[in-house]
Amino acid sequence: MTHCLVWFNGPSALNLHNVIPQQSNEIGCNYIRQHRPVNHVVVFDHALRPNINIDPGVTYYGCNGHKQLPHWQEVSYTTLDQPHNSGLLAVRLATNLAFKTIYILGCDWGSSNQSIFDNRYKKSQQIDKMSNDGRKLLERWARQKGIILVGPNPAPIQMPNITVLDLITTLTHAK
Repeated sequence: MTHCLVWFNGPSALNLHNVIPQQSNEIGCNYIRQHRPVNHVVVFDHALRPNINIDPGVTYYGCNGHKQLPHWQEVSYTTLDQPHNSGLLAVRLATNLAFKTIYILGCDWGSSNQSIFDNRYKKSQQIDKMSNDGRKLLERWARQKGIILVGPNPAPIQMPNITVLDLITTLTHAK
């Protein structure tokens, strides 16, 4: 497989859901299908899974060892590659599915701790979306796997970065 879009849930994703051309391979987090019809949905927090609508033709994934619910698969990873949130779990799934190039959209680490689905989460406080462990994990994967961050990169993440316009141009010419 050639490329895949991975949708994080940062506020910048809302502006992109209707701008980026639909691709045959897209992975999103949690309630993403309310905004974008992706092929695969990952949910890191197993308590959210009962609240996710199961749509036909979509594959749903949780963490290692969490596929007890019907319709759910698990994303396999080693302890060294253990994701820390849904966004990283989605990237891990994309690498497991052997996509040559993985484009990450809606990753607002460093500029916002908000999610476009904060109104759906039952949490009392915001947690930092970017941890040092998560950043280092994403940087290591990017060096090994062809992962590219799309849009402004306000966070101190050392990885390839392209503009939204560059992505649209690339996707348009890939057809």
